[in-house]
Amino acid sequence: MPKALDPFWEHGIPEDGSNRQRLNCKLCGQLMTRGITRLKYHLAKIPGHDVGPCLKVEPKLMRVVHDALQVKDGKKEAAAAKKAQLAAFGIESSRQSTSATAVSGRGSTAMRSSSYFVPRTTVGAQPSIKSLVK
Repeated sequence: MPKALDPFWEHGIPEDGSNRQRLNCKLCGQLMTRGITRLKYHLAKIPGHDVGPCLKVEPKLMRVVHDALQVKDGKKEAAAAKKAQLAAFGIESSRQSTSATAVSGRGSTAMRSSSYFVPRTTVGAQPSIKSLVK
């Protein structure tokens, strides 16, 4: 299922119709590269991000876009805080580690999956290729 379009696409027009990374602001006509996020910074008049402020944006729209960007930044900060909290307890994030981390029912200790589960094979359990060829 495709990702839902951002509601702020109604304020930008893709330059060539199919490339959504280069778009023009409907209000002032300024060309922006690298997608909808730059258009949001343009409409919110937030300095930086290699885009200038829109001179024709209404204050109401500017506040709505600014609030949407604050929510997005808040989610990033919350995720970073959670990651830091897990790191403080010595628990690695599942995205960083290839081995799963299992936590006991009381939540007091963490156990690595390699020491918890029995290995799939033991030495000598399966014949080697050499023994099969003989």
